Amino acid sequence: MDIGKIAIVGITGTFMALTIKKNSPEFSLTVAMITGIIILFMVIENLGEGISVLKDIYSKTGLDFVYIEIVMKVIGVAYISEFAVQICKDADFGFIASKIELGGKIIIMSLSIPVITALIDTVTGLLS
Repeated sequence: MDIGKIAIVGITGTFMALTIKKNSPEFSLTVAMITGIIILFMVIENLGEGISVLKDIYSKTGLDFVYIEIVMKVIGVAYISEFAVQICKDADFGFIASKIELGGKIIIMSLSIPVITALIDTVTGLLS
């Protein structure tokens, strides 16, 4: 994905939203949200390629892929949470944004427990 395309979509969406904002602030927010969603879909294309490369690397090492899946889920939760938080903040709903952020952190913590447990087991095994 070319960052130039993402920048053009973002700048175009911003100019459209600013132009519309004078007459219809609600529609301006909708244009901004749609622009953000379009950019998100543009970036998601690259995510599949990255996951494919990671699977190849892990298959060559013989390590268990379950941990990289957990890490990818954590990264996904973080990005989705951040995207939702920014939309809420743009709409001046910071109180909702903070709840989304807290929810994302709690989900990340719960997803991370198997990785933390495996790390502690590995360190304990090395020290024994």
